[in-house]
Amino acid sequence: MATVLLAMGDSWGSVMFLGVASIVLGVLVMVWPGATLGVVAILVALQILLFGVYCVAHAITAEDGEGGGRVLAAVMGVVALIVGVLALRDLTHTVVALATLLGLFWIAVGVITVMLAFFGRARPGRGLTVLSGFLAIAAGIVVLVYPSPSLVVLTVIFGCWLVVFGALTAGVAWQMRRVGRGDGRTPNQHAVATG
Repeated sequence: MATVLLAMGDSWGSVMFLGVASIVLGVLVMVWPGATLGVVAILVALQILLFGVYCVAHAITAEDGEGGGRVLAAVMGVVALIVGVLALRDLTHTVVALATLLGLFWIAVGVITVMLAFFGRARPGRGLTVLSGFLAIAAGIVVLVYPSPSLVVLTVIFGCWLVVFGALTAGVAWQMRRVGRGDGRTPNQHAVATG
């Protein structure tokens, strides 16, 4: 189990998987904008749960010198897991309730993502991470300001956010891979070796 968590939290592959999975879910959501609330809630919950698992794994496997970053990642992961479970538990939420839940979640994730980008050592993809955080905050605010859009509008907004989030996450993974490729070391080993 520890090996699996270490591999998830410290590999560019797990970051790339999160990005690609988010893009695929975003495209599926946009292809079927007239989907029922239950289907949308399931897709939302699955992406949030996947994100939560990744954050918790990253918090567990992060370097010891990054205590603040580990705590923030763990908090973000736990919040994501709770929101994901709540979304799966009651699939009959109204659009307003789902929009409010999504808006609050996106704002929380955006704020924590921006904060995490500046904890610890310089990481590859910091600029894309900050951009991703600000986009999540903006998406959350839009959803909270207009909490009762039609299901189609909410679905398209969510699908677009997933595609953008996935693309930025995949970009971060690609930069992590490039940093670690030159000498066979992981990105963390490379960062430690280069100071």
